Amino acid sequence: DRVLVKLLTGEGVDVAFQPIVDLRRLRIAGYEALSRFSIAPDCSPDRVFAAAAVRGLVAELEAVTVRTALARRDDLPPNCSLALNLEPESLIEPATQAVIAEFGSLANVVIEVTEHRRLPPADLLDPVLERLRRAGAVIAVDNAGTGLAGLRQILRLRPGIVKVDHDVVHGVDRDPARQALVEMIGVFADRIDASLLAEGVESVDEALMLIALGVPLAQGFLFARPDG
Repeated sequence: DRVLVKLLTGEGVDVAFQPIVDLRRLRIAGYEALSRFSIAPDCSPDRVFAAAAVRGLVAELEAVTVRTALARRDDLPPNCSLALNLEPESLIEPATQAVIAEFGSLANVVIEVTEHRRLPPADLLDPVLERLRRAGAVIAVDNAGTGLAGLRQILRLRPGIVKVDHDVVHGVDRDPARQALVEMIGVFADRIDASLLAEGVESVDEALMLIALGVPLAQGFLFARPDG
């Protein structure tokens, strides 16, 4: 509990950046910000967030991590996007909204809605999404291809970026079924005017297949591990 209290003040909160690669131009298009907690070295970030969830403090902790990431926007190369992860419930929380509002323009910021959590009611969520888009943010949805819940999220959020889950990407170069699924998600993304981003790319063969399938963006250990 003492560690969590310190983290909520910003102490020991840092961020690592993982590149997002433009496969067509073979250059870095952006970075995903990943939370790191130096005062809890024996706990993974997932475990820290799980402990916060038990205490009902996820939104407050995410507000701190979002502030930390946005404060480092100027560290990134010009014209690169910055992707931030947020739980659906955190989007409508005043603590998170207040932090995001501090930074004004959200040009080149991607708000990535995490996991398969139930989305808040439309009357609460939709105005928040509209404010984010007006400020310049792009909404992203991850885990596409792993279940009906993810497709429902896409229908609700109408994202600008759809992330293909690493379980689908893994071995896509040698599995026609995975290739067909990526193609199907790509067609759907095109129809809603969204870009496709493949996550968890670990081999050159996977990357080459994704290029052949027309996937424009990718991230994974093939390109770089998160770097603080």
